Amino acid sequence: MKVVSTFIQPSSVVASTKARLLEDDDIEFLVVAKTDSLEVYSLLPDRLNLECTLEVWGRITSLQTIQPKVRDYPLLTMPLTEFIAQKEGSCRLLAITDHPEPLALVIALVRKTSPPILALDVAKTVSLLERNASPSEFFNGSVLDSQGKAGVVCSYKGKLKVLELEEGTVKSDFDTS
Repeated sequence: MKVVSTFIQPSSVVASTKARLLEDDDIEFLVVAKTDSLEVYSLLPDRLNLECTLEVWGRITSLQTIQPKVRDYPLLTMPLTEFIAQKEGSCRLLAITDHPEPLALVIALVRKTSPPILALDVAKTVSLLERNASPSEFFNGSVLDSQGKAGVVCSYKGKLKVLELEEGTVKSDFDTS
C-alpha cells in the first residue's frame, strides 16, 4: 500500500478582515488575527506592507470590523457607490479572546507622531468572565450588526453578552440567557 501526501505548512491564522482603519486616508488595511497577535498590513497596488503588530494575552477566537456610522441620507436619491462612501470616520476592530479569562477588545489603529508610525491601540476592554458557567462548546466568538449599533458575544453555554456600540466603541453591555 502506498500513501501519497503533500506537506503544507500549517498556519496560525484565525481570522482576517479588510477595512479602512484611518479616517484621513484612502488606504485599506488587511488585519490578520493569529492565535496570540494581530498584524496590520497596508494594501498597496503592488504589495502588502506590514505596518504594525499587537501581542494579545490569550487566544484570539474571533475578529470583526466595527463599521463607522452611516450618515442619514435617503437611499433613492443617490447611487449605491456614493452612499457607501458617505460613512463617517474609520473602522475599529472587535477581537474576542478565549478562556480562562475571555475578553472583548475594541481596537483602533492610531497614527503616532514621534516617531511617525502606525500602532494598534486597545480603546476598550470588556470582561466576558462569568463565575460557575460552562464554556461554550461549539461557538466562541462574536456577531456584529452591519450598521455598527450592536454586537453579540458568546463565550458560555446558554449565555450571550450584548454590546451596545456607539461611534465605534462599546457604550454599554449586558447579559442575556
